[in-house]
Amino acid sequence: MHEGRKNSIKEIIYSVVYNFLTKIVGFITTLVVSLKIGTTLDLDLYYLVTGLIGVICGIIVTQESYFIIPKGLFIKTKLGFISFVKYYNNVILLYGIILITLSIFYFSFTLNLIGVVSKYRIDQISESRSLLNILTIYLFFTPLNTLMGNILNSMNFFRVSTLVTLISSLLTILCLFLFEDLGTVALYFGASLSSIGAFIYYAVFLRTKGWLFIFNFKRINIKVTSDLIYANAMAFLAYFKGLINNYLISGMGRGVLTGFNFGYGLHNMPSFLILSQIKIPFSIRISELFHNKKFDELNEYISSVLLFLIYITVPINLIFYTYCTNIVHLIYGQGKFDETTLSSISEVFGNLSFTIPLSVFESFVFQIFISFNGLQIISKYTYFNNISLLVLNYIGLVYFGLTGFAYSMVFMYFIMSLYLIYYVNVKFNFIKLKIIFFQYLMLLLVSSILLIATYNICQRFNYLNNFFSLILNIVVYLLAYILVIYIFDIGKKVRPFINQLIQFK
Repeated sequence: MHEGRKNSIKEIIYSVVYNFLTKIVGFITTLVVSLKIGTTLDLDLYYLVTGLIGVICGIIVTQESYFIIPKGLFIKTKLGFISFVKYYNNVILLYGIILITLSIFYFSFTLNLIGVVSKYRIDQISESRSLLNILTIYLFFTPLNTLMGNILNSMNFFRVSTLVTLISSLLTILCLFLFEDLGTVALYFGASLSSIGAFIYYAVFLRTKGWLFIFNFKRINIKVTSDLIYANAMAFLAYFKGLINNYLISGMGRGVLTGFNFGYGLHNMPSFLILSQIKIPFSIRISELFHNKKFDELNEYISSVLLFLIYITVPINLIFYTYCTNIVHLIYGQGKFDETTLSSISEVFGNLSFTIPLSVFESFVFQIFISFNGLQIISKYTYFNNISLLVLNYIGLVYFGLTGFAYSMVFMYFIMSLYLIYYVNVKFNFIKLKIIFFQYLMLLLVSSILLIATYNICQRFNYLNNFFSLILNIVVYLLAYILVIYIFDIGKKVRPFINQLIQFK
């Protein structure tokens, strides 16, 4: 028992590490795309179609999370591994039938389908039909790979799915280098071939663990509950929102949809890296303190972690916002992207940077409810959040373009953070979050003034090239930032922390 738990924890740690590496490799992939492909309509269509396939995967994953996986774990626990294998073989067969149907539909009606979900003209899409048909392979194998990954997670092999994703990204990069002359075709082939490779790897790995792929179709009885209906409604809202966003952005010109995807991914990097490293130990610790009824210690721990995250994310937010154009040109400016794509990346990346501290704050507060078994308490939050984002994103994109989209996201994160603070105060009044959020606003104001001051000082060194000028601006601002929060001890946490570091050294 103890050995099994130890191995499970080890798998989780490996999974976190591989997730981290996958994000880094994903970023490298964008660099290679900018260098080898550049701004093309084919690239826009690639992100449009893979986004559409992501919607299909997301809806399927919803069924897995609320029905397939729980039932599989129940069968594994009560009836044993052989019954577990038979159950999932049945699910795999069902997936295969559904995905063959979807693939035939996509392959046969590619032009009409893309015409419905985008603002591109049919004559534009028709020039890329052969390329788009290649993604039929990706459409078929990606949901199957998601299922196979969840099967392995149920068997406590958490690292395998993240390792496969990492290898798939590396294979895509390899295709871009090996078939550089093919341009966007290399990306389409890379994504499709890597999805086949991932499926083969999953199948071979399962075989080594004693899995027998013997199919005998039996009807799967799905019990339709209010929770399942609610989960599907939430999934539909979330993914429909993404489809609407892509539809509207596709009408803004060539390269804008690519720029949106790159800018969104770039701004997400800090949040992901912070959450992936801290969220698991945070959730474990607060759950322990809560169940042991150590409420004062719990409040102190949550406050310390949130303040620490705010100290980190606020300067990242302001640096990204102020120097977004410089950063984007430094990263992607040496590639083949035209100015429209680069400005689109900058616009999304810079303006969305204000969501970084807010999204991290919201995510950790949301984790409080999950760790305290209070997820149902804020079920209305998820519903209201998805509806509001759908409406605000639509208004923002229609009337203000990419900037409007970014500001609608910032506004929603701000409102929903206040909403969560209110609910925490109502349900767990021993946790004091109001003061933390006030300190965030105060720190944002002080940091903004500091950034303006240091920016004006550094303009005196405008003879430096772009890279050294950017580094100088950031370093001077960060030194001033650390000095000010140390002197004034904002939040009453920074000075003791820095003193401990100095003493440790």
